[in-house]
Amino acid sequence: MTGVVLCALAQGCAAPGGNSAHEPLDAPVTAAGTAAGPSLTSAQKAELDATIASVPPQSRAQLRYAIAKDDAGKARLAVYDPGPRAPQQEHKKRTLVYVVYRMINAKDGSHYDPQEDAIVDPMPVPSERDLDASNAPRT
Repeated sequence: MTGVVLCALAQGCAAPGGNSAHEPLDAPVTAAGTAAGPSLTSAQKAELDATIASVPPQSRAQLRYAIAKDDAGKARLAVYDPGPRAPQQEHKKRTLVYVVYRMINAKDGSHYDPQEDAIVDPMPVPSERDLDASNAPRT
């Protein structure tokens, strides 16, 4: 019985919104200004509001935000659209899935990496030479 209680307590603390002392890494934009979302300075809140206003109303509900460090170590606001939920991978396949999201509020094309909770530099655009069939991976 004690093992079941400890397991339930551990799961409750680890679950989003649980009794964790850590603030969430990211949250829906609707959680801004609440305990369910990362804390914002007044400048970040103004940037978040401006970014939300620039997005079509039908897309605003799925937007998320985070406060993450960029390559220089500066904490920045990352507002991104995770898009539709990705289909679950089959557990039989060992596939590495690494996802970064384009930041809506980044003027330089930076991306947000939710696994590292970091802002990464813009992804390079492949050149014509890179897209050439002779450089394509062999299957």
